[in-house]
Amino acid sequence: MIHFKRYPHVKALLAHYADSLNDNVVRQLLISGVKTEEDAFRLAHFVWVMVDSMRADCDAGREVLGRMDNGDMLPDVSYEVGLYLTQTGYEQIWNQVSDEA
Repeated sequence: MIHFKRYPHVKALLAHYADSLNDNVVRQLLISGVKTEEDAFRLAHFVWVMVDSMRADCDAGREVLGRMDNGDMLPDVSYEVGLYLTQTGYEQIWNQVSDEA
């Protein structure tokens, strides 16, 4: 299971958008954790898809997790997902996907 210690709200945000975007793979990764390079690519790519969806929700005035704009959580997401992927040995994948986003 993926645990984010410094910013635990990041998992709630990821879970919300995994549900909202019907991403069963990311839902499962949040439960089982990243175990392969493919998993790492999937989670890293999902973060950037989520960012686009967050912007769309904000622009449309949709409330997410009790707030109209969660953009201030993006540094927390970057910190936690980047740290998690670094700790699991996939820092290079996080950096690559982030650079291409």
